[in-house]
Amino acid sequence: MRDALMNLIVYQGDTEFASVEQQRFLFNSAPSEYDRRALTRVMIEEMRHGWQMCALLIEHFGHSGKVEAQKMLERRAFENKRLLGSFNEDVDNWLDFFCYTDFVDRDGKFQLQMLKYSAFAPLGRSMSYMLREEAFHMGTGNTGLQRIAEAGVVPGWLLQKYLNKWISSAYDLFGTDHSSSAHWAYVWGLKGRYDEPKNQAQVELDDLNDYNRQLYRDEVATLLARISASQKGGQAELYTPHIKFNRQIGRYKGMKFHSRTGEPMDDKPYQEHLEEFMPSAKDRKLLLDILGAEKNWITPRIGVRDPLETIGEPRKSAMTTPIIN
Repeated sequence: MRDALMNLIVYQGDTEFASVEQQRFLFNSAPSEYDRRALTRVMIEEMRHGWQMCALLIEHFGHSGKVEAQKMLERRAFENKRLLGSFNEDVDNWLDFFCYTDFVDRDGKFQLQMLKYSAFAPLGRSMSYMLREEAFHMGTGNTGLQRIAEAGVVPGWLLQKYLNKWISSAYDLFGTDHSSSAHWAYVWGLKGRYDEPKNQAQVELDDLNDYNRQLYRDEVATLLARISASQKGGQAELYTPHIKFNRQIGRYKGMKFHSRTGEPMDDKPYQEHLEEFMPSAKDRKLLLDILGAEKNWITPRIGVRDPLETIGEPRKSAMTTPIIN
């Protein structure tokens, strides 16, 4: 139980530090001062989330906890050493950033919510504050994608490719199907289901990861429908990639399925399909050309508060409750 609990904390903290490393080159290319300050807030809060997981390890897990906290600080995303694949990817442009904060941070929200129900009280109590901050990160990504869709300068087909890239990657973050570690984390009370309070159904212990993954996909589909509706006329409808598409772990690992329908495909048609529906080096060059040359590729944020002015507000409401212990 102790090892499983420590592993949950290590993986959560590793993602927080990784995201800061991945986004470190975005400041100079920010489309506005508002976006630069939003990025600053996201990175401040992600760094603190990682520190918070280190504090749990050091406070409650003795020497081995200190060793794991130090290893967490020494791994680097840009050396491909972070524990989960999505957190070794480059995030070097603002479309990647908005997709990342909308979809990868949304997976983070799901993980934090599940850990909120942990019977290990110091971990469970840590989650509420982190979830409040995570809401800003997701909102930054979702609003950013809506602003790109409204501007209509980035072609819809190119936007869809980046949606396919990051959403399919986020599916993998929920873990393998029929996971024994998820099974026992639930039995031992280390982690709950995402919808634990309102779900009275019998728990399918061998299908926990896929159950939460499907809830995630349903939420993303609702959000993407709104983003798609924000597009200028003439653009193709944006969609959520099928849960089988481009999977690198689990029952669909390495298998070939259509990005929209989930229909199985043969090798050659699938390779052509990937070229059409996943970003290529040529697509990336086109995107960077658009972001670098076009002044109006994203609509401005008007009449909104400075992100850094509100950074301390959730903390004030939590000051009477210790964050760590």
